Amino acid sequence: EFTSSGTARREGIANIPSFNDKQRMQYLVTNLLEPLRLLAGEPIHILSGYRSPEPNAAVGGASLSPHVLGEAADIKLDSMNSEQLCKFILETGLAFDQLIYYAEGRGGHVHLSLSKPHKCEVLYAPEHGGYIRR
Repeated sequence: EFTSSGTARREGIANIPSFNDKQRMQYLVTNLLEPLRLLAGEPIHILSGYRSPEPNAAVGGASLSPHVLGEAADIKLDSMNSEQLCKFILETGLAFDQLIYYAEGRGGHVHLSLSKPHKCEVLYAPEHGGYIRR
């Protein structure tokens, strides 16, 4: 689920994480995604997790995206929109590096990353494009 990529399948691109990528993915899941799932009391839908450089470029991802390192996931929960999920995550006190909540017109999901040290940066991605620091 975390390494599944429709773009990679369509384009015939390998999306295989390295040992270090897998270690970072485990850190993200253990320290952020699984605790969030337990606190929310419902499944987390991972829209995008690990992306090797080729699939990342194919979807227009930044070359230095934490997805390429296995440090990020784009997620949704059935019971909350992206703004509600953002507020919920902030209320939990869980550590994160970056949290971006996207307007519905840009996918309506939340991007979460976790690395060391934790920057705790919160951004909003409005419908018209760009990012606004919160």
